[in-house]
Amino acid sequence: MKIVRSFVLLFFLLQPFLYATPFYVKIANTKSVYLLQRVKNRLNSVGLNMVYTRSPRSYSIYSGPYEKKLQATFALLKIKKIYPQAILIESKKEKKTKKEKKFYSSFALGYSSAPSTHTILSGTVKIKEPKNSGVSYILEGGMSLPYHLRAGVGYMHFSTSDLVFHNFYGVVDYSFRKYNFIEPYFGVLVGYSALTWNVDPIPNPSKNSSNDSTSPFYGTEAGISYKKYPLGDIFVEYQCLFMEHTTNIELDKTNRSKLQHKILHSLIIGFKYHF
Repeated sequence: MKIVRSFVLLFFLLQPFLYATPFYVKIANTKSVYLLQRVKNRLNSVGLNMVYTRSPRSYSIYSGPYEKKLQATFALLKIKKIYPQAILIESKKEKKTKKEKKFYSSFALGYSSAPSTHTILSGTVKIKEPKNSGVSYILEGGMSLPYHLRAGVGYMHFSTSDLVFHNFYGVVDYSFRKYNFIEPYFGVLVGYSALTWNVDPIPNPSKNSSNDSTSPFYGTEAGISYKKYPLGDIFVEYQCLFMEHTTNIELDKTNRSKLQHKILHSLIIGFKYHF
């Protein structure tokens, strides 16, 4: 009998946790997609999440969900400094809210160029100038962070008839204010690059020649996203990477040179999927 009583008591004590109703802070109703994005950006700037419900004629904007009323109350105090009309509500319609999508994956195609510099170290070395421009593709994935930041990791493959770049990197982007679905952004990249050759720069090189090269790199990117579609964004960006690839070319001990690739430019267009 004591065991039954204990189970009954435990059941009632767990009710608030098993069937807890989430709390939300209601901010506004609007018909404007621009205002929806503006509220999202301002909430992100203070470390809060935005959700919304959509009816045929308008959006209802909330912050949440919060499991405990105390958490919701602290959030309300922050939000009231920006939106004084905000109120605390208890909702049982959590399934109808649309949570902000935090993760992304993207695929892009680009046109890349990696100019080279040939330096004679001794004697005379004539090389076939490599083709340094061609098509590249980029795969990337990451997540959105507070304060308009986005962090991700990616891979770029760039090849010509003569050489191939494999670039692995991490990236952090900062997004500026959006205007009419157009959102500019700027970012920094750090990574590691491997350069291999499809065709030797000279015929019959010495065994001391070293074509393949690896190098850390850093760089910047700047672009714009067109954020109109529900599944994701179309984006266009320019990327500039700085690296130190060196190909050592040797005919014999007295005829030596080096070929260096120190910069990689790319103009890219792609699609970013949010989930």
